[in-house]
Amino acid sequence: MSVRGAVPLYRPGRGRLPRLAEYDRVAVTRGAAAGLAVRRRVLLVLIASGAAGCSAGAPAYRDETSLRSLTLGEPKAAILATFGEHDRGVQNKSIPVVAIRMRIGERTGAGDFLEIGEVPLIDRSSGRVTYYWVLFENGRLAVWGRPEDWGLVAGRYPISFRPTQTAK
Repeated sequence: MSVRGAVPLYRPGRGRLPRLAEYDRVAVTRGAAAGLAVRRRVLLVLIASGAAGCSAGAPAYRDETSLRSLTLGEPKAAILATFGEHDRGVQNKSIPVVAIRMRIGERTGAGDFLEIGEVPLIDRSSGRVTYYWVLFENGRLAVWGRPEDWGLVAGRYPISFRPTQTAK
């Protein structure tokens, strides 16, 4: 295409200029390739964030059968280790779980130190999570059970505990 009086365009280092139709085809091809590269990056980001979201999903809980390992008089440190932040999975791999949480501690008039810990456990058959309370007397396991059963021992252990309180 020749236009009279037109100054030829020249870009150093680029060689000859493509013809108009050829230029449009190159621009469209480059644009499509750039769009495809952007779509690939976006897809990779979505896949990576989805995988991270799946791994950080619902918390894991110990099974209610874990209570069978408890023994009256057991040291508090042993209970904290048993119901700590990690458990063993099916392949004996360490998996993070919701740990026991110490809620409150009080000294009685007789000088005994009572502490309550709260541990969430799951019933695998129903999938329901129940919080169990464990009571330590002078650093030893004294009682454990569901909160609704706590009234049965409340007279024996004079401690005022409301679930919204936390230990300091």
